Amino acid sequence: MKIIFIGTGSGQTSLQRFHSSLLIESGGFNLLIDTGDGISKALLSAGIDYKNISALLYTHMHPDHSAGLPSLLIQMKMLNRKDELLIYCHEQHKKNLTALLNYTHILPVRLDFQIRFETFSDNKLTDTGYGIKFKAAANSHLDDLKATLNNPDEAVSFGFMFYLKEHSIFYTGDVGSDQDLYKFRNEKADIIISEATHISFDQVMEAFRILKPGYLYLTHISDGQEFPSSDKIIAVRDKYEIHL
Repeated sequence: MKIIFIGTGSGQTSLQRFHSSLLIESGGFNLLIDTGDGISKALLSAGIDYKNISALLYTHMHPDHSAGLPSLLIQMKMLNRKDELLIYCHEQHKKNLTALLNYTHILPVRLDFQIRFETFSDNKLTDTGYGIKFKAAANSHLDDLKATLNNPDEAVSFGFMFYLKEHSIFYTGDVGSDQDLYKFRNEKADIIISEATHISFDQVMEAFRILKPGYLYLTHISDGQEFPSSDKIIAVRDKYEIHL
C-alpha cells in the first residue's frame, strides 16, 4: 500500500508542480483524490495508467481540484477503458460534477465504461472494500462564498481521515482557517498531510505539536514557498511516495 503525490501545487498554475492530487494504492484498488486542471498530464508524468484508476474522491469543486475530470474521462475512453469508475463525493458535488460533464458534452451514455457515484455524508464512515476506509469532515474553506451564492449549500469542502490497514492519515485538502486542522482531533492520526497555502507554516506546526502525528507532509505549495524540513516534516514534490 502506498500514497503517491500526483501533484503538490497550489491553485496558482506552475511549471514546477501540478495541481494538488493524491493517489492511494491498495491491493490493486487505486483511489485518486481530486482531478484539477491538467490532471491527465500529471498522471502521465507520474507513470500512472488511466485505466488503472479505480475510483475518484473529491474534496471540493474549485477548478484546481475538479476541472480536469472531463478530459480525464476522454483519455480513459481513448484508451478503451471498460471497467466501471467509482466517484466518491458529497451529494452537492455529484450535482456539480454531473453538470460539468453535461456542459462539456462528456455524456456517460457515450462512454464505453460505467460511472457510478457513491455519495458520502459528514463524519460517516465509507468503506471502499479494498483496504481503504475514510470519513469526511466539512471545513470552512468555502464559507466566504455562502453569502454570494443563490444556493449556499453548494459551498461544501472537506478534509478526510483515511484508515489504511493499521494507519490513520488526515488529509486537509484546502482549509479556511487553522481550526480545520483539528476536525479529527479526537482520533489519533499517524500521518498528517496538510495544505500549505491558506494558513501559515506556524499554524501547521502548532497543529503538529498538539496532534502529535508521526509525520507531517506539506503539499498544495506555491512557487517560491520554502519550509524547514526534518525526518518527520517533509515538504513534498510531485511523484513523492509514502510506503505503508
